[in-house]
Amino acid sequence: MFPFDNSNQYCGCVTDDCTICYPLTAPFCSGEIDVSCGLTPATHYNVFIQDHFGNIYFSDEITDGNGIFPIYSVSFPSGLFNARNGSLKVWFTLYNSPADASNPVTLTFGLTTTTCIQLTVSPPVYITDECGNYLTDANGNYLIQ
Repeated sequence: MFPFDNSNQYCGCVTDDCTICYPLTAPFCSGEIDVSCGLTPATHYNVFIQDHFGNIYFSDEITDGNGIFPIYSVSFPSGLFNARNGSLKVWFTLYNSPADASNPVTLTFGLTTTTCIQLTVSPPVYITDECGNYLTDANGNYLIQ
């Protein structure tokens, strides 16, 4: 759909029109990123994610009662939501099958409207004790802020 140039600007190949994607940084701790961007509540959407190599992956989910869209890591290739991968381009379409990426819906962030997100996943911040030792829960999992 759009070539990826590792900035928040994605330009179409045929025209000079450029879309400025909304920059969003999200922590990725629990296997899920919740995106609040003005989507219609309880509505089925496709989500498309483009990595810095130009690979496009997609999944579909239904927004919750507040219009928040959950992006689950298990729906995408392992390691895609790694803080070292750089930013990812994310856009949504109303659900269709087969998935068609060509009609992105408008996203709203306050007074800003756009059709895509430049998603940067922040690395987790581990909780340490006063000596700098990482704390774990009863199952041995590191505690994350």
